[in-house]
Amino acid sequence: PATAAQPATAAQPCDGGRHRRPPDPTTRRYTSRLTGGAGIENREAGRQKCEARGERRYTQRLDIVLRHSASTRCCDTLPPMTERAIDVPGGRLAIHDFGEGPGIVLLHAAIVDSWAWEPLTPFLLDAGYRVVAFDRRGAGGSTTDDVAFSHRADTIAVLDALGLHQAALVGTSVGGQVALDTAIEAPDRVTAVVAIGSIVPDWFPGMTPAEEAVEAELERAEQSGDPDAIADADVRAWVDGPGQPPDRVPEDIRELVREMDRALNEPGVVRGRPVPMRPPASEQLERLTMPVLAVAGELDFSYHVATCGFLAAHAPDARVVVMPDVAHMIGLEAPEELARQVLDFLAPLPRWS
Repeated sequence: PATAAQPATAAQPCDGGRHRRPPDPTTRRYTSRLTGGAGIENREAGRQKCEARGERRYTQRLDIVLRHSASTRCCDTLPPMTERAIDVPGGRLAIHDFGEGPGIVLLHAAIVDSWAWEPLTPFLLDAGYRVVAFDRRGAGGSTTDDVAFSHRADTIAVLDALGLHQAALVGTSVGGQVALDTAIEAPDRVTAVVAIGSIVPDWFPGMTPAEEAVEAELERAEQSGDPDAIADADVRAWVDGPGQPPDRVPEDIRELVREMDRALNEPGVVRGRPVPMRPPASEQLERLTMPVLAVAGELDFSYHVATCGFLAAHAPDARVVVMPDVAHMIGLEAPEELARQVLDFLAPLPRWS
């Protein structure tokens, strides 16, 4: 049953005591790409390799992963990543596939690509899940022609290509919207949904005057067509949070998002023409027969917190977590606490395949 919004509690170990060995991040193969193949124990050598190849954002991502690794209770090693690409009508999707076990598919926000999930991924892998993240069309390594397409169909195509009969869908922002829509359209393929900082299409509770001013800034940047202006505005709104100071979030996270955002808005990037689901999700929430976890950051736009309440009130089995001291990009700001919320939510469910 739906529950009222509750603040998240302090972070706890997220593996349920399953792994008793102390963490040894020096042997994690997960970060081999980030360290240029040098291994975390040779972090500076890896940084130099990445920078020599012009891969500055990989060193920034390594910094973010390492910031959280010291408190992670996990296996000595994590499985290597498999990178693959699949063809979909009018496009090609780049997929990152880690581990074995019940599948969790991560759906990224509009201002980043799938590598934004890196800090969260080790916690999910350590708990025994297979973790899949793919780039939406026009983002990261995925491409598309200027064609009409369905994000829901693309998500199911990824499940089919990887042999996943069912998966838990975890999405941030527009990724959460895609997760909800996919679960409504193909409920037999989705075992659970986690919607983080999401909206429900065709339902909008409005904004405060201060938030409307931030939205106007975003629109001005978008209309300018300048990738740097767009990225700067997005970082202020979505990473810092509306009205929050620019030093609230570590600068490496801000710069990482800025770089991914800038790449998405370079001239010539083709995104295709997403076809919205009809009727919209707001009119079909009763079809969300699987468990739903709605997560919002306390420092995010207020309508994201309101959306969590709307989901809790109208989906058959939804619950809410409002996390304090974070804004929109919770997977980058607080990956350990977000992982704990996700894993606690998924733990009671029968294992799926």
